[in-house]
Amino acid sequence: MDILNQKDFLEGYNRGIENGNSEVTQSKLTSQSAYEQLLEELKETKVDLLNIEEKIATTTEQHRAINGNLQKFTQLQAEKQGQKETILSKISQSESEIEGYQNLKAERKTPYSLLAGVLYLLAGFAFLAGDLIISHEIVAYALNIRNSLEAWAFAVGLASLSVLLKPAYERLVEQPYLAAEKPSAKKIYGYFQSGLLVLSVLTLIILGWFRYEAYKTDKLKEGINREIKTMQMEATPLDPTVVVDNSALLTQIEAKLAEYNALNISLVNSPLAMLSFILTGVLFAVAGAICLGIAFPILQVFWYRGMQMNPAIRKRRRRILKSEKLLPSLNSELAKLNAATEVHQQEIAYLDDITELKTERKNLLSKIENLRKEANEQVKNAIANNVEDGFQKGSLHRNEMTDEEYEAYRKRNVDSRTSTSILKKTRPHQALRQAIAEQMGEN
Repeated sequence: MDILNQKDFLEGYNRGIENGNSEVTQSKLTSQSAYEQLLEELKETKVDLLNIEEKIATTTEQHRAINGNLQKFTQLQAEKQGQKETILSKISQSESEIEGYQNLKAERKTPYSLLAGVLYLLAGFAFLAGDLIISHEIVAYALNIRNSLEAWAFAVGLASLSVLLKPAYERLVEQPYLAAEKPSAKKIYGYFQSGLLVLSVLTLIILGWFRYEAYKTDKLKEGINREIKTMQMEATPLDPTVVVDNSALLTQIEAKLAEYNALNISLVNSPLAMLSFILTGVLFAVAGAICLGIAFPILQVFWYRGMQMNPAIRKRRRRILKSEKLLPSLNSELAKLNAATEVHQQEIAYLDDITELKTERKNLLSKIENLRKEANEQVKNAIANNVEDGFQKGSLHRNEMTDEEYEAYRKRNVDSRTSTSILKKTRPHQALRQAIAEQMGEN
């Protein structure tokens, strides 16, 4: 674009003919050069702006595509990580439960072995069976209950006293001794065991003594039976037809039978028999209660440890193994997702920053606006210098004109202003410039 056009020159020329000035000419050329440079820089800046716009669109599309894939991988990664944390939480919970069960097992322990518990249980049942027999004898003969069903029912009730004594023994003697909470518990346990030992030894002594008395009585009774048989054999004649007077023999036999009955009565009425029945019943009941009181806690501990704690621990361990089998595949998937996520993040890092590109675009738009303003200023300066140059030249030319030449020029100028061909679609100052140009062309 040529900003030093002829119209501007004619406008100045109309204001002064041939009055030249070097400074005005220099300003005109400087404005023209600056204007051309601004146009060139503006053109380059617009090209840069188009490139930035294209780069922003391309980068935005790339960001959108990569972020879409990255979001998918991130979502899958979060899901897999959540699954892994859930599995690890279950494993940790199972391990805590196993530790709790093991602590309970450590708390629920007993100094006795399982075999000891079984033996104590069998001994307790044996004592209960013995007590049941003794109770049946007491019910059948002492209480004179002849009905078999009623006698056995009553005997079972009496024998069940051992079961009633069991909790008393456990709570008063066995448990305080095992817990060792009070120093007096050991003393009570020692006194009880000592008393039980004395009772057992005393019962065994009395039973042994009574057994000896019964054995001696049996032997005496066997001797009496042999004597009676001997007397009967001696009194029997060889000839069965002979009649023998057996009155003396009968008297002797009756005496022996009376002696026989006396031995039975002496054995039955012996205080040893009474003490044997009493102490045996008491000892069987107490011993049964003690054996059951020892056996049940032992078996309860082993039942609790073996049938409740151990299955629970094995169940948790199987659960842990099952969960741990899922971790390798889950870790592999997480590793792949992490690698894919890292690759997409690196791709995003290699892309241009949208913010920086937008900032650069904003700077280019601002630069274009400033260049346009500077170009407009240069246009204004060029127009002003061109008008000034034309005015000086026109002033100089006016001074050299005669009155006739000036009138002819003014007349042509007025005619040109009224001409429709000149005024058609033309602004006033443009029409003036055109008229001056035509005048200069004629000259």
